[in-house]
Amino acid sequence: MVEREKLEEIFAANGTTEDKLLGVLLEIQAASGLNYVSQEDAEYTAEKFGMTLSRIYEVISFYSMLSMKQRAKYVIEVCKSSACHVRKRKNLLRMLRDILGIDAGEATEDKVFYIEEVNCFGACDMAPAIKIGNDIFGNLDRKSLTEIINRYWEA
Repeated sequence: MVEREKLEEIFAANGTTEDKLLGVLLEIQAASGLNYVSQEDAEYTAEKFGMTLSRIYEVISFYSMLSMKQRAKYVIEVCKSSACHVRKRKNLLRMLRDILGIDAGEATEDKVFYIEEVNCFGACDMAPAIKIGNDIFGNLDRKSLTEIINRYWEA
């Protein structure tokens, strides 16, 4: 759950009109520390926007980048498009499991990483690819993937 003071800052900076809702929810999720929108934050957002809670849930469930489930500090998105599938996406998932000790849909014990399989994020030329935050990495082997993970772990 995000502190009320931080929520108020987000609302003040963005506004509370419906066209601002997606951006606000993304900021709330980022501020949570575990990349999710808590029920309490969804309820408060509904109140501030003058919307029903079901409308807030509708938006959260529609956009795959939003979640009401606690994840981790960093979400590792693994592309599951056809291009990545053909270019050995399963090997990438195995390498992540070996490095982090978790499968897709799980978080590391320290809540630093969460692996999520997602639809195409436009990196077909680098397949198989992962995305962490706004950073996309492709053409990965075990060494390069380990280096990337270590960089984020140390951050």
